[in-house]
Amino acid sequence: MASQHHSMLEKDEVAQEVIRNRFSVHLCIWQLHVVYSILEGKDVITIAPTGMGKSLTFWIPLLFTEKSVMTVVVLLKTLGSQFADELNEKLKIPAIMVTKNITDDTLFWDILKLKYCIIIFSPETIVNNPSFEALIQHRPFMRHLLNLTIEEAHTVEEWGSSFQDAYACIGVVHHLMCCCIPIYLASATLPQEIVQALRHHHNIQPDVKIFRLNIDCPNIFLCIKKMEYPANSFHNLTSFLPRDIPPNGPHLKKFLIFFNT
Repeated sequence: MASQHHSMLEKDEVAQEVIRNRFSVHLCIWQLHVVYSILEGKDVITIAPTGMGKSLTFWIPLLFTEKSVMTVVVLLKTLGSQFADELNEKLKIPAIMVTKNITDDTLFWDILKLKYCIIIFSPETIVNNPSFEALIQHRPFMRHLLNLTIEEAHTVEEWGSSFQDAYACIGVVHHLMCCCIPIYLASATLPQEIVQALRHHHNIQPDVKIFRLNIDCPNIFLCIKKMEYPANSFHNLTSFLPRDIPPNGPHLKKFLIFFNT
């Protein structure tokens, strides 16, 4: 047992050195185990708070494989573009964000020729773009595909059953792939019933690796207050502001207000 533990420590140290040299970061143990599971070809589900470094686990497996490609499905196109910019400029990993407006055949030939290590899609693109269907039926390309990663995976179930039909079809697309491709689902909020639904709709392996971090935020609590004014007036928000604000006083501290979409 001691020998096995020592071997694991050496493995971790070697991996951390590779990651540090390329990304200048030191991973948490849970992040390393996510990376190991992906490299083992496992289906993976990660539930971790925002800001804990889930996205790092998307890219790092590429450091330990040759000629591998990853596909990532993102909720927001702006987030996908930010990912692509960071990967290209900061991390020096060839990446591209493919939107439904890009129908240039040249792009898809570039993808087939492994010009990009990371291809980022919106759900609408992978469901509604015929070129994507051709891509996932191309066996030489699919042999290089490491996994299908879905960011904010809870939206697949929550939005796919209401106003975003494309989200509900992602599981179908996964089934249509000509090769058995592992899937990686990541989110900051995945209740058990959503996890079970995702496992069913995506035919996730029984030996799926699930990493569930503590997402409790003790400094955040719920307070329910009856609205005094019509919702479209926004006057109810004045209760969050100090009653007496000096004209030349200091600026208020920044705060966020979330609205139901």
